[in-house]
Amino acid sequence: MGIEENRKLVLSFLDNISNGKHQECLDQMADDCSWWLAGSFEGAGTMSKGDLVEGIKGLEGALVDGISLVATGTVAEGDKVAAEVSAKGETVRGAKYDNPHHFVFECKNGKLQKVREYIDTLHFSETILPIFNEQK
Repeated sequence: MGIEENRKLVLSFLDNISNGKHQECLDQMADDCSWWLAGSFEGAGTMSKGDLVEGIKGLEGALVDGISLVATGTVAEGDKVAAEVSAKGETVRGAKYDNPHHFVFECKNGKLQKVREYIDTLHFSETILPIFNEQK
């Protein structure tokens, strides 16, 4: 796939997460896709495709209307697409989740192969993580 097709794949993936389309997200990921989340809190590190889907479901359970992921900019080169993303939602406890994200997606054969995600880990740990831990 070309650069623009990779960019469209990434934007579509973000839109599918925002709209709770889990199967579509899975379909856009390679079977051996890995997702790395920056930080030293529980849940950070490398996740498999299955781990990611469970994380997305948990995130939706922590937020009243799910998460909104809006790309505010992308840069694409070769098989990589970098995306600046505004992530927003309201937690079930009434707190606002408003966290800038930066992703680096690696695409191969029309699928997401690797993803690296960088967030404000303190904001995540204060707003979302306690709810995740209660859900377990």
